[in-house]
Amino acid sequence: MKKESLISIVFCIAFIVLVVIIYMGKTYLRGTVVQGNVTEMVTIFESLPSLGDDEERSYVINERFVSKFLRGKLIYKKTSASEGTIRIRKYAKINGWTELKRNSNQNECRMEFKKGDWDLFVYHIKETNVWNIGIIKYDWIWNLGF
Repeated sequence: MKKESLISIVFCIAFIVLVVIIYMGKTYLRGTVVQGNVTEMVTIFESLPSLGDDEERSYVINERFVSKFLRGKLIYKKTSASEGTIRIRKYAKINGWTELKRNSNQNECRMEFKKGDWDLFVYHIKETNVWNIGIIKYDWIWNLGF
């Protein structure tokens, strides 16, 4: 057997083993660590303040390679932007969230809160009834880009 053939066979076997290890690692992380994060994201989203009987809630779990994040919408039909902002800030303070940023102008309001590894983003265009919510856990999986 030629030396080049042996090198090719070893390379192919090493590549296959590497692909299997990556697949199994992704499956393990998704099943153990990431699924717990998703449960916590949904719990955080569901605990956001209710502003009346006229609300609608929806969310989607988006995925990077392994890690996931929540994008949600809260629709408050009879709540003003200032009242909603006050209620969300009050909720954050009571539940131990630290307010990092708050930008507000005549058209929109953006707020960012942090609690440990968790970030909560709130974005609202003042002419609408929609409050866009983002929840991310910046753990080691997210920080590695997975």
